[in-house]
Amino acid sequence: LDLETDWQECEDITATEGEIVYIKDFSSASEGGGPIVSWDWTFEDGDPAFSYEKDPLVSFQKVDVWSGVITLDIVDSNGRTDTAIHQVNIILPLPEWRETKPR
Repeated sequence: LDLETDWQECEDITATEGEIVYIKDFSSASEGGGPIVSWDWTFEDGDPAFSYEKDPLVSFQKVDVWSGVITLDIVDSNGRTDTAIHQVNIILPLPEWRETKPR
């Protein structure tokens, strides 16, 4: 994994169940706004379920079709807020198997 080039756009996030996903926030202040001072992440069926870090790590479990919803609430130094919501496409991993000799 190359953290400089291996990014997926939010609209197309796909992750295997249990895979650790590094979320990178590219939010910027709006015109007239101040620098962003807080990040409040919520991860539906994620581990962890919440984070206040700018760029958190999370893994997801597929519980139902709505699993993997990411919500980000940000606040700038002027008290302005914004919210972004994205759906992660969670893929179940392939089952493990091994070959055996015929009997």
